Amino acid sequence: MADGHAGTARVGEKGKIVIPKDIRDMFGISPGDTLLLLADVGKGIAVLPPRRWRSAWSRPSSESRPPQRSTIGERPMGQAEQDRQRRAARPWHLWVVGLVLLALYLVGARDYMLTRTLNQGYFGEQGYGPAQIAYFTDYPAIPAIFWTINIAAGLAAAVLLLFRSRRATLAALIAATSQLCLLVITFGFMDRWAILGPRFSLIDIGVWVLTVGLWLYCHAVHRRGVLR
Repeated sequence: MADGHAGTARVGEKGKIVIPKDIRDMFGISPGDTLLLLADVGKGIAVLPPRRWRSAWSRPSSESRPPQRSTIGERPMGQAEQDRQRRAARPWHLWVVGLVLLALYLVGARDYMLTRTLNQGYFGEQGYGPAQIAYFTDYPAIPAIFWTINIAAGLAAAVLLLFRSRRATLAALIAATSQLCLLVITFGFMDRWAILGPRFSLIDIGVWVLTVGLWLYCHAVHRRGVLR
């Protein structure tokens, strides 16, 4: 071959190979030179001598950039992918879920504050009688702690979700777990159903179901890379 050469090289210890002398002379490869290795699973391995890869890197970026496919009525390559990533980062349903749960827990926070302070006007709005007022007046410390954690974690989960924080998943799990503990204690040991009636009891169970749904949603969007 006038302008080419074919040869073999044995791979030695630690992957070392010896380039045949006539190939070294052909490309002016000297001891101590740095060679550029290009590897492709389908095409194999290519070796570029110093002059070749240095001159290639010194070309203007417009020369070395591969031509982009262009079609009438189609966006340039890369733009569609960027749009898809932006939509994935800010899906519309994230705002719906976050705002709905935030509103729900803001209502819960108001109920918590007015109930814990034994606001008589609020008790009258809810239609509480002496039995219900006595229920909250002598409220034990342990369920009160779980109630507090549930409200704080639920608010945090909704806000963190709106900010696309991965910590929303943990906050939602804490909210759901603390509310489950609260339901077990109040229904199992404080006769909540009989005292507060089915309407308020079913509302509390429904809020817990929604909180579990919030945790599952946060977990799903986190796995998709929406939460950071």
